[in-house]
Formats: sequence, C-alpha cells, structure tokens
Amino acid sequence: MEPEDSRKAMAKLGLAAESMFQALSTLTSCSKFIESVYEGVDFSVTLSRARLEALISPLLPQMTQPILEALNLAGLETCLIHKVVLCGAPLKTPRLVSYVRGLFPEGVEVLQTLSPDEVLATGAARQASYFINYPLAAPITDPTLSLPVLSSPLYIQVNILYTIVLKHC
Repeated sequence: MEPEDSRKAMAKLGLAAESMFQALSTLTSCSKFIESVYEGVDFSVTLSRARLEALISPLLPQMTQPILEALNLAGLETCLIHKVVLCGAPLKTPRLVSYVRGLFPEGVEVLQTLSPDEVLATGAARQASYFINYPLAAPITDPTLSLPVLSSPLYIQVNILYTIVLKHC
C-alpha cells in the first residue's frame, strides 16, 4: 500500500501543503514536519519560494483560466479592464500575482490594498449593507456566472459533522 492509497495520509499531506503554500506567499522558505504520516513513518520537508514557484509555473495558465472565462462570458476584453481585485489565499503568492498582472495590459491597476483572504467577506458584507439600505425590487433568482471557488469541501457541525458540498464547486 502506498501513501496515495490512504485518505488519512493524503489529508495530512494536503493540509501541510496548503499551510506551506500560504506561508511561502510571505516567507522565502518554509519547513514542515508531519508525525506518522503513513504507517508510522514521519515526513519532513523544507521548501523555498523559488522552488514552489518553479513547481507551480506549469499550472499558472490553468489557475488563471477562470479569469479569462469570466471575461469571455461577460463579453469583455482585457483591454477594457481598468482595475483588478485579487481574492483567495493563493493570490498572495508573488509569482501568481505577477502572472495575473501579465494577463492585462500595462496600466491596469491590480489592487492589493485588501488581503486576498478577506476580499470575498468584505465584498459580501458591503453588498449586504447595500441591500439593507436599498432593497431589491425583485429577488435574484438566476446567478449570471458560476466559477469554482472552494479549495476543499464545506462542512457544518450540529452534533454530527455533515458534508454540505461534496465536491469542489
């Protein structure tokens, strides 16, 4: 049996990888130790930001595809965009930020005043306050665009743990 066959081992490795990815967005290197990751074997790794960026470089087009899809669905060209707001923890990674910046022409402002971790929550709070002050004439029944945003399943706990979203949506 290999570690890939163990859901528990893969969960431990996935959490460690996510933690390191976030840490390397601000640090130049990061170390991680996982005790008994698989069949009593411990795992230790040190990764530099340069190595991480080399590893993710082939994936950058795939990671930014939702941006291009959203523009296409909205019927917009990159030259019509004036400002870009980054959201999500991976978009704190300098290499990914520069790649996203490269998708747009010179002069497009990539806003980084808000933490990418907080953008969605801040936007939702502002939108909710707008709806409180200015109620909608009709309920919103049909979303105009659906993009994948969850990095892992969403859970809620009420005495027992229930999975709300089974897949990444």
